[in-house]
Amino acid sequence: MDDTRTAVRIDAATGVREEMTFFGDRSPLMFCGLHLPPGEVRAAVISCPSVHAELIKSYRKDVLLGRALGAEGIATIRFHYRGEGNSEGSGLDVNLDDMIASVDEARAEIARRTGAVRFGYHGTRLGSFPAAAAAEADPGAPLVLWAPLLDTDAFLREVFRTHYIAALKGEEKPEPTERMIERVKEEGQLELLGHAISRDFYLSLEGRRLDSYRPKGSSVMLTPYGPQNLDELATAWETAGADVTVFEGSSEEAWWLAGDATKPEDGQERVVTLIESTAAWFAERLAD
Repeated sequence: MDDTRTAVRIDAATGVREEMTFFGDRSPLMFCGLHLPPGEVRAAVISCPSVHAELIKSYRKDVLLGRALGAEGIATIRFHYRGEGNSEGSGLDVNLDDMIASVDEARAEIARRTGAVRFGYHGTRLGSFPAAAAAEADPGAPLVLWAPLLDTDAFLREVFRTHYIAALKGEEKPEPTERMIERVKEEGQLELLGHAISRDFYLSLEGRRLDSYRPKGSSVMLTPYGPQNLDELATAWETAGADVTVFEGSSEEAWWLAGDATKPEDGQERVVTLIESTAAWFAERLAD
């Protein structure tokens, strides 16, 4: 850890130490937030975010989860993939395979800092893929997914559709989705909603399904996006030997879009329920 690039905060109420710093076994380095318990570390959770606007939308919830886990004696590392958020690198370097590989580096970093030997994994939206891949490679590790994407094509459809709708409000006639996909492949990149979509990123997402991973022996908590139906994923993973719970605490609405945007998320009932339930679930399954 480079102390010249590290900011530290210690929570007065819980004693949890928070460090904002950079890590990685190769350049460019990744940004991370570490939440370190004041006493003995029982275990550690690696939190895998989504990308682009979704990373920003879920950022505060990830911070709150890290703090709640720290108070339970569980260390947490939240990180941004290379080329995303506060990490070094170009947005054109982002692809799903590198996102998945970066979890190993995050786990090594939190293990180095805390000595933890037991791990849990948390993923949001597209971050569900790196988290699920890590759980598959770490049999029995608990896994929590917030608003998981069942397939990567859904992510691409939503990005292109949202860009199209936003463009309708402007003066220029928007391009159809098919043409935008062609441009990504032909030109190598396309800027959508203020974020670069590269050819490599697009191709790395084609045809990927979340149920292709098998978190055998893991306890899994799935939190739907609004009225999202996760029964098929739950059944597939139960068949593979996972113990799956679908948390319905915020299923009436899309939890990260709902609520009063003018108020801090910290006190909103929907967010408090999500954070407290997730932290308690991890604490029970990572207990000594």
